[in-house]
Amino acid sequence: ISFRNSLSSSIVSSTPKSKSSSFDLSSSFYDKNKNESYFEQCFENIGKLGEGSFGEVYKVRCKEDGRFYAVKKTRFHYKSEVYRRERMQEVRRYEEFSSNENCITLYKAWEQDDVLFMQIELCRGSVQDFVEEIHEVSESFVWSFLLDMLLALKSLHDKNLIHLDIKLD
Repeated sequence: ISFRNSLSSSIVSSTPKSKSSSFDLSSSFYDKNKNESYFEQCFENIGKLGEGSFGEVYKVRCKEDGRFYAVKKTRFHYKSEVYRRERMQEVRRYEEFSSNENCITLYKAWEQDDVLFMQIELCRGSVQDFVEEIHEVSESFVWSFLLDMLLALKSLHDKNLIHLDIKLD
């Protein structure tokens, strides 16, 4: 799914309920005739990183390029077209801010079987993980971290968006 260079926000068509997707899922590892999903065929699932109201997040290794990513997977199948449009809006927001050095990069998003998947940048860990590992955090690190976070928030606010889920973990 990509909304870059789109003239209209209504260009996304409904995803078929079959085992296929209405979007290009090209990869030398993907065979649409297999019973496995694109996610299962193209990524090695290292483990679950967490879960929330959106769904689950997994640490994966992409079989195509060997790099590690996080993949967010919606918890539930689309309940309605309104619910689907809300998920597409999230993809648009990620895409809009992917080039910002203070925001997570979205690499790819796709739908399959009425479930949304988002392949995003894998962070090295949380601030909490860092603090627990280092034990003593310098004042300069705190200021640097706060500046990065505030610049990310400013970029959201400049586009009239707010973040409702800021946390250290």
